[in-house]
Amino acid sequence: MLAPPTGDPLSACRVDVDAAGGVDEFVAVLARRGIALFDGVRDTQALRALAERLGHVVRHRDSDSTGLTVITDRGEGAARAGPGSAPERWPRTRTVPTSPGRRVW
Repeated sequence: MLAPPTGDPLSACRVDVDAAGGVDEFVAVLARRGIALFDGVRDTQALRALAERLGHVVRHRDSDSTGLTVITDRGEGAARAGPGSAPERWPRTRTVPTSPGRRVW
């Protein structure tokens, strides 16, 4: 069930996945708006169960042992991960001469 409209611009994207039809509504909101925010998931097992209802969970380099990825705000000035940090195991970038400033992997 969608949360009632508020001054929050993302209120139309909020879904309670525990409510009757919540997972179907989650999929519909995600398809319609490109983002869906959800409530009703209380622990890792419940999140994994929700993810499996939506599709196949595949582990990758940023996932934990359950296959889930947690995005955390570590605050201002925290060490960056991702392409901007360019650790040795990632390929270096190069500038394409015909497109100044454009990066290509």
